[in-house]
Amino acid sequence: MITVALGSTNKAKIAGVEKAFKKFFPNVRVTPVKVESGVPNQPLSLEETYKGAYNRVMNLRKRVKADFYVGVEAGIFGFNGRFLDVQVVVVFDGEKWGVGFSPAFEVPEKFLRDLRGGEELESVVDRHYGTKDVGEDIGFIGLLTREVVTRIDLTYMATVMALVPFINKDLYLT
Repeated sequence: MITVALGSTNKAKIAGVEKAFKKFFPNVRVTPVKVESGVPNQPLSLEETYKGAYNRVMNLRKRVKADFYVGVEAGIFGFNGRFLDVQVVVVFDGEKWGVGFSPAFEVPEKFLRDLRGGEELESVVDRHYGTKDVGEDIGFIGLLTREVVTRIDLTYMATVMALVPFINKDLYLT
């Protein structure tokens, strides 16, 4: 049994991480643990988003024992005058680190003022669409793509990318 400690209790993140690990490891148990990210609720740079995922891993290691520690953080970063939402996943097995990114999508300009004011994207989306806790389910991307892509999918893809060094150990040093 491979044990995976995940630094989140978000249902979509749990489902995405579990799906990714099960693609490569036949017998997996994911244990969600609420830990602090050490960054604002809405990270507004790629560096801050990465730091949140990394901090989740570090805080997990202080609380539980597992074969893998996983931190997932969603954030927004500026690129060429536009702002994109991305998920960053950091995986650590006690020796080796892996980092992965999800596909990124553009955040509507009309939401940016509230985000810059300190509001979390999920709150802005819930208010705009009349949803509740959309980030626990299909996510903003699920609404935008009519569920062609969901938050589970983004977490899954970012986790698969972070697992690349672990499934190709001969190519990646510790």
